[in-house]
Amino acid sequence: MNAVLYSFYVSQLTCFSGCPGRLARLLQAAGGPEALFRCPEQDLYGLGVPLRFHEIAMMTAFRDPAKLEALMEDCERKGIRYIPDGDPAYPERFRVLSDPPPGIFVKGEVPPAASPAVAVIGARNCTSYGRDMALFFGQAFGKQGIPVISGMAVGIDGYAMRGALSSGGTSFAVLAGGADLCYPRENIDLYHRLPASGGILTDKPPGYAGKKYDFPFRNRLISALSDAVIVLEAAMHSGTSITVGYALEQGKEVFALPGRVGDRLSDGCNSLLKNGAQVLTAPEDVFQFLGIRVGQDTVKKRAVSLTKEEKAVADLVGQTPADMETLLEKSAFPLTVLTEVLLRLEIKGVVTKQALEGYVRVPG
Repeated sequence: MNAVLYSFYVSQLTCFSGCPGRLARLLQAAGGPEALFRCPEQDLYGLGVPLRFHEIAMMTAFRDPAKLEALMEDCERKGIRYIPDGDPAYPERFRVLSDPPPGIFVKGEVPPAASPAVAVIGARNCTSYGRDMALFFGQAFGKQGIPVISGMAVGIDGYAMRGALSSGGTSFAVLAGGADLCYPRENIDLYHRLPASGGILTDKPPGYAGKKYDFPFRNRLISALSDAVIVLEAAMHSGTSITVGYALEQGKEVFALPGRVGDRLSDGCNSLLKNGAQVLTAPEDVFQFLGIRVGQDTVKKRAVSLTKEEKAVADLVGQTPADMETLLEKSAFPLTVLTEVLLRLEIKGVVTKQALEGYVRVPG
């Protein structure tokens, strides 16, 4: 076996996904991926890291080179690259973590090392104002060639990423599960678009469905890839606060959008501002921090060609949400045709679907 397969072996050990720090300590105690792979089962207990029975079982179950090679080939068939720590393509920003992933699985590309990047995060059940701000800031960052990093969650995450793509920019999603699984399914359009205009990254192997405890540790990777973390809407003590905590540990700047006093989804942002976060009033606040002079757009919006059917449906969708019943009545298309056309428009970044309210036109 080669060094890549030894690293790939460690990345299969999802029994440690709830505590990557334990896996990092185990690797250090063993002497690296190859040493852990070759360590006799009875000696694993003497490495100084408490191990459970199911962890030992998984560590020994994957010690079949043929099985590992078959899993690697399956990744390639699914369009997923495995990049081990030590590979030039491995994100340099991960190496400063106390518990860096032994490798990452990627569909598309990784964020360019030389480019500043921002994480945009916030509430899943965002307001229409939060949605508009996420689209607006995402577009502004995209136009300046600043990659938008997020978790591809519904709400603020997804809208910011769509904004970046709609302006011809790039965006990168960091998932808590395997790169072959779209979670959440509501963002299937983003899942299909990102590999061509950024990428999808995860430290979890294909087929692994992220558990609740995986998301906080995923958030440390989102902040690690970013120079600044942008919070647009957030309740108190939400998942957003976990990402902010990691960002502060990593020495990243945090910006928060001020909100109305007494608004539950503004409480988190207002609390961050009270505790020293930078006030976010315009994209220029972030540009100035990143040392970017705003001139001509560094990235031009890609032209989107629409079929006759797509244009007819797109013309019916505006900034006010239109539900399926309304679109069926106005378009006169059968339900099956309308559903297919709307999906194509989502993939092209022309319209976006809001969970309960219907479809809206993506600005730009």
